[in-house]
Amino acid sequence: MTATSPGPVLPRPDPQPAHREHPAHPATSPVFVGRAPELDLLDRSWQQAAAGTARVIGLHGPAGIGKSALAREFLRRHDPTAFTAFTADGDEDDCAVPWSTLARLARRARRLPGADRSAWTALAPPPGTPATADASPARVGAALAEALRGAGPAVLLLDHAHWIDPASLSALRLAVRDLADRPLLVLLLHQDTGPATDPADLRPVPELPPGWRRLLDSEHGLRHPLRGLEPVDLMRLAALCGRPGLSPEGARRLHRHTAGNPLHARLLLDQLTPEALDFGHGPLPAPRGLALTVAARVAACRPGTRELVVAGALLGNRFRLADARALLAGPAGGAAPTVAGAATVAEAVAEAVAGGLLTAVPGSDGGELAFTSPLVRAAVHHDVAGSRTELHRRAALLGAEPVLRHRIGAASGADPGLAPAALAGAADLTARDALPDAARLLRRTLDHTPPGPDRTALLLTTVELLLLTGDAARARAWSGEAARGPAGPQRAYVTGFALQADGRPQAALAHLEAAWAGLDRDGRSAPPGLRARLAARLALVCTDELLPDRAVAYGEAATAALTTEPAGPPTSAASTAPGGRNNPDDPGPDGTWTAGLARYARAVALATAGRPREAPAPAAPPGQVSATAASAASGAVRLLTDDPQGARRDLARALAGAAAGDPLPVPGLPGLLAEAEYRCGGYDDALLHLRNALAEALGGGRSAEPAALHALAARVHAVRGHWPQAEDALLEAARRSRSAPRSGVLAVTAARALLARLREDPDELLAVADALPPAGHSAPAPGTSAAWHADPGLLRAEAFAALGDPDRADHALADFLARHGPPPDRAGAALAARIRARIALTRGRHPQALAECATAAAHAHASRQPLESLHAELSAADCLAAAGRRAGAEARLRRVLAEAGRIGAGALAALAAARLARLGLDPRAPSPDLAAAEHAAGLTAAERMVLGLLREGCTNRQMAERLTVRPKTIEGHLTHLYEKFGVSGRAGLRELLSGAG
Repeated sequence: MTATSPGPVLPRPDPQPAHREHPAHPATSPVFVGRAPELDLLDRSWQQAAAGTARVIGLHGPAGIGKSALAREFLRRHDPTAFTAFTADGDEDDCAVPWSTLARLARRARRLPGADRSAWTALAPPPGTPATADASPARVGAALAEALRGAGPAVLLLDHAHWIDPASLSALRLAVRDLADRPLLVLLLHQDTGPATDPADLRPVPELPPGWRRLLDSEHGLRHPLRGLEPVDLMRLAALCGRPGLSPEGARRLHRHTAGNPLHARLLLDQLTPEALDFGHGPLPAPRGLALTVAARVAACRPGTRELVVAGALLGNRFRLADARALLAGPAGGAAPTVAGAATVAEAVAEAVAGGLLTAVPGSDGGELAFTSPLVRAAVHHDVAGSRTELHRRAALLGAEPVLRHRIGAASGADPGLAPAALAGAADLTARDALPDAARLLRRTLDHTPPGPDRTALLLTTVELLLLTGDAARARAWSGEAARGPAGPQRAYVTGFALQADGRPQAALAHLEAAWAGLDRDGRSAPPGLRARLAARLALVCTDELLPDRAVAYGEAATAALTTEPAGPPTSAASTAPGGRNNPDDPGPDGTWTAGLARYARAVALATAGRPREAPAPAAPPGQVSATAASAASGAVRLLTDDPQGARRDLARALAGAAAGDPLPVPGLPGLLAEAEYRCGGYDDALLHLRNALAEALGGGRSAEPAALHALAARVHAVRGHWPQAEDALLEAARRSRSAPRSGVLAVTAARALLARLREDPDELLAVADALPPAGHSAPAPGTSAAWHADPGLLRAEAFAALGDPDRADHALADFLARHGPPPDRAGAALAARIRARIALTRGRHPQALAECATAAAHAHASRQPLESLHAELSAADCLAAAGRRAGAEARLRRVLAEAGRIGAGALAALAAARLARLGLDPRAPSPDLAAAEHAAGLTAAERMVLGLLREGCTNRQMAERLTVRPKTIEGHLTHLYEKFGVSGRAGLRELLSGAG
């Protein structure tokens, strides 16, 4: 990017976020992610306590794991009037001062609304005064129990309980014991006991007193260990902390390094770029402060201990003591270093354990050691960079596992024999679906491989693996050299793949089809599995270029190739991998990722071609493609075929699986999830996933993706009524569409059309339609939801109807339906019905308009897309107002106003408010009650009685019996009610009036 070019317009946090967990300044505001099971546990515990049985929940875990954040989130989610919250927190600096914690608790409690100030003041004399010197825990505990009893239902939070002074802790326990039959929930938060779990603090964590341990183990108590966040939660944490772009692979590495500890993860997110987390190699570093602490601790050890710890860091988080001794002794049994002797080794181990650096692995009888934390090992490993090369050399000569990693670490220049070994190692990794690890291995090997046939094979494989894992930026550094290599199908395939990621789809298609032709001529020299991967890539490119028939043909070829050739990993050494042939039903030992890629490409191609029923089923039976690949394929198909709720579920499952290490067929999954969230009305989450998707695509150098992502950002901001952000994102989307496939251009068009629709600007809709290619050449097949938002014919029909030109609108709509047929999806059917309603309204045909509005509302409701439902409600309100039915129009508009406010759709709320104002109504006024609605609708006395019975849930026969009339008479009254309120049936009438009265 040049200095003068505009930077990427990332979706910005909205000025007024709808939820607290989406702060305006995520880098500095407290954030909370995950912990759904724990929150459910606390909710259930409070329900039990509120019923009159006190509950004591002990949450324990290492420092920084999020105990306090979990407790605060639990309190935040509950109505503050449901209970009184009291907080007593321990402090390591005054834990030796008797009654210090209880005094703090009492001083805070007496300031609470409605508190008995005298009771709490008596419990809060300054620590150390005569009033507290001789106080007994029993007496103070009884007074504390009485004060808590007077507060009614209560939650008592004991934070950092391991640092609460013993006197206060004892009195608190006695008070809780006395309140066993009261509505009280006690949350006891304490750090794991034993050796220091925070390497920056050598002080051992004190145990809880026996009395508290007995209480937690009683029928009133529960111990719950708090583990680290899941990898997918770390992705969300990164985005909320202002560090978007963490990919599933980056989240997996961060989780493996920090065990999901939120504090350690945040420190590393501040220290490293997402690209370093996603694509870097070797152990991640420790946070700077911790690294300095560990370095100082290692430096304070004796030389033999330092050597042992350094050797262990080279071997891994867990290592055999014999391996460390052999490494330090050298491969030829030379002069023994400091720790060669058994007595010296024992002393070194003892010192390292006492210093909190190492720990003995249970059950190994001292033969295996482990670092107390991966972060400690990382701090040691990164602090001894100067001596690592020699140790790697020794480890490689000794055959220490993994030998290949040690050979690469020891290499200081060209190593001609490294490439074949690396290709074999990469084959093993890809067979285990570890593509990112294979890419890192080969990338490092390239630096030590001289020109020649081995480098050519290594180069092509490395570039492909980098592209498969989303690292187009690093692939681009070598793709030019790869393109200059010997001609052949593999070279053409890798070149085309790189061009696709670079936003040059037409050139990519030409190279990929040349590779396909080359395979047909002579594919015997091609690597195993290349046909399946090439066909899948062609299917994806054709899908992006809106060539559905060709995409389906290549998708079918991809899955067929799995049964006719080995689907080995993309390495020339793949033939050495064990196993036979791979197919969708039995991937075999070559891994599941190739089958997952083929399945995904075929499913998306079929859905885009209007044949979603032929796509694979959502579930993947055991032994077939990975569950993550199956969920990704199912989610993409659901997103294309009008099932955003199902898409959101499947795509979220796929993202979690990918972050946990399951192979993902394609990068960019957060962008698909953002689209699903947008259609489901989850605009906060849509923006969150968009920030991740955009930063990940830009960091990975994938130029083809940002146009569609910025276009989606424009749509989200527009729906929320944040027009400056929407216009910025749309401008950036248009600028980046020059490097986008046709589907990206289509997304930009759909965004521009939505902005015009929300601004009720039919002239802009016509301009959008005029800028499109001829009808039939710009949209995917009508089986997908996308076809209904960027077709020039449909846009013209909508614009002409809004401009009051029903004849031209009719002609444009008829032309569109003649080309595509009736809309097969709910969202498209709702849009077409809204256009027909506007045409009928323009012609003064109010009954027909209301009928079309009812059809639109039914389709919109069935689609489960809030935005479609709100648009349908607005259309119905327009028709009712034009027909003189102000009550029905007002009820519809106030429903839109309430629902749009609930989900944060500010643009729709503004449209509803403007319509209410045009009717002479105050948008800020509350919804009318049932009596007012009945009066405004001009209901007869009989109709009011039928409406009342309908609200009670009576059937037609029950109404007839209670009113002593025939069922046919009831049906007539209901028909009149439907007409007067502008609904299509009983369900619509109940829903319309559910908020009234």
